[in-house]
Amino acid sequence: DFEEHEAWVPQLFEPVRLKFFVRPVVPQDILFFLLEETDPSASVVVLAAVHPKVRGKVWKEVVLFRDLRVVQVFKIESYGHQHYRSLEYTTNSRYCLAEKQPSPNDRDDPWPDWGRYEAGAPDLNLADRPASVVMSRTIVKDTVGDGSAGAGSDKKDPLDDSAEWSDGEPSDDETEQEKKERTVWERSQKEGEQYLPKRLLKGLLPEGLLQKYFIYQQNESPWRAVRGYPKTPEGEEDREPDHHLEIKLVKVGKVPATGHRGWCALVRKRWKAAGRKPWYLLNMLYAKEGTPLHSLARTLVRLEDLSFILAWTEQDPRELGSNAGRDPPIHLIEMPRLLLSFAVKKAPDGSRGLWSLDHAELSVPLGPPTFARTQAAKLLEPMPHSLLLQTANAQFFALLPNIKVHRPHVSTDPFSTELVMERGNTDWWAAAKNKTFLYPIHASRSFLQTPTLASALYMMMLRWMHRDYRGVAGLVSAVGTDSKFEDDEMQIFKSLGRITDPHPDSHANRLRVSLAIADANMELPWDLLQETAGYLGKLAHVSARSRLPEEGELRTLELCDQIRKCLEIIQNEVEQLRQRWWGQWGAVRLKRFVELLESEKERKLANFQEAQEVEQWLRQLLRKMRASQLPQTKEEIRSMALKVFGDYEVDPNTELALDNRSKYLERLGGRDGARPGE
Repeated sequence: DFEEHEAWVPQLFEPVRLKFFVRPVVPQDILFFLLEETDPSASVVVLAAVHPKVRGKVWKEVVLFRDLRVVQVFKIESYGHQHYRSLEYTTNSRYCLAEKQPSPNDRDDPWPDWGRYEAGAPDLNLADRPASVVMSRTIVKDTVGDGSAGAGSDKKDPLDDSAEWSDGEPSDDETEQEKKERTVWERSQKEGEQYLPKRLLKGLLPEGLLQKYFIYQQNESPWRAVRGYPKTPEGEEDREPDHHLEIKLVKVGKVPATGHRGWCALVRKRWKAAGRKPWYLLNMLYAKEGTPLHSLARTLVRLEDLSFILAWTEQDPRELGSNAGRDPPIHLIEMPRLLLSFAVKKAPDGSRGLWSLDHAELSVPLGPPTFARTQAAKLLEPMPHSLLLQTANAQFFALLPNIKVHRPHVSTDPFSTELVMERGNTDWWAAAKNKTFLYPIHASRSFLQTPTLASALYMMMLRWMHRDYRGVAGLVSAVGTDSKFEDDEMQIFKSLGRITDPHPDSHANRLRVSLAIADANMELPWDLLQETAGYLGKLAHVSARSRLPEEGELRTLELCDQIRKCLEIIQNEVEQLRQRWWGQWGAVRLKRFVELLESEKERKLANFQEAQEVEQWLRQLLRKMRASQLPQTKEEIRSMALKVFGDYEVDPNTELALDNRSKYLERLGGRDGARPGE
């Protein structure tokens, strides 16, 4: 039974326990135990799970965060005869020190409130401990030059609690003479440091640090010192770093989050330059509700996950005294993945605020909401991952990360606008020239301005996912161009094809976008024939804001006619190939031909004859297109050919709808030789 002050523990953990740790998910219900009596002031509680087949050993550890309403499940992993905790599952990937991706897949039911941002899954199999290889080096780099990186360390630290207590520290009975007589093997085991794979620190250190540093642990007991050495952009260890990380375990008489004595990690960035103060990392995940650090975490997770938000202070923890757990001074906020930094500075009125170091004169609004700020914040509704910034003169801006966004289809809620952010998509990051977009908000606070083509495309994508079809129609002119998109613009444009709304206005907006970029001769991320037929079939339900004018309809029908002629030419050529390559051998040859047509990588690996055959076939098609006065490019022809090889055919009803509308508009405008009205 739980005490009154522990009532939040089962309320928070029970949904997770029922989902993963009871029958029939597991053969036998898993038992969980409180590691220690809960302090009434505790905001964090740790549970231990014991597997039914292995009694007496901790199998999983569950950390419950009362203020954030988050559950995290860690597995206990053995590596080099030591045990480490590694995060497997969290109910909220935003408040998590490991990078975890929520599922972007379609689902039957909406997300539960407790698991809206859940990610990962506990490994329920009792696997054998795999063999591990430990890499050690006996020479430890001294990047500071003060001897602090030497092998070994005292068992006491200046930050340790003055009270005498032990938490299972190993004893060291080796004499000084025995230390001097160590063999080479013993020295490699006792001195220096060993490499720690970053998987062993998942959820314990921010992912933003694990990706930027090589982590090494001190070999000599009590293994309380860990060091991080910066990586180069190529992923190698920097030979001339200007700093390194020091991570030490410190005894604390009362951990603020748990209310009990225990161990805390002190993460310090030590600079090589003499006289420069070290930086200390603040733990935003464990900050108590009501503290500035907790409020800051709540605000910044809109922009970035906590795993890539690093809050630094220059204040030595030894000088904080009793305020260490309540009000730590914040000097710098880093977001390494977004290439953003914020600093705490004094405003002209003397108040302290969080100011952007990348966008001059912009800061995060503080204090009670004003009428102007409330109006500006309403514009951010379609963008749940945005952050409102303002100048000293109350000019507002919306800051958005340039990340891949999904809108999963929910079967029981078909008109859902819930989004899933895929922040760690490496392909998206590689193509993105700008990691963030900054949108000025008009002085009337009624709309956002799009300063670049990429920002306009991204805003269009978000409004489309929010089913704001009127807003999408208003951005069509901003994305119009007669030249091909750059790589970063193209990936956003292709993402529009993942939005498959059958709404009448959605069909209309796709046609409007197609017309806006028609002169650029780019492949569309949707089937123009089907979209035009869908528009014509729902024409009576299209709103006036999205409806195409008569000239737009005629131009769209003209583009559709070009596509139909192009498909007819390609179908004839494909049929000739199939007649020439018949039988079992022909099927193999045809399959290889399609592979080369589809994949640039395969074309590079193919022999000269195969690659030349595909290229000549495309050039022949291109000549026939030009002879028929069709403007399709080689890439468009390649895409259409792949459709035809996949047995694509135009629906007869679609052809009838297009032909009927063309004749109607010609008759209406008198372009068929008859007078209007006859």
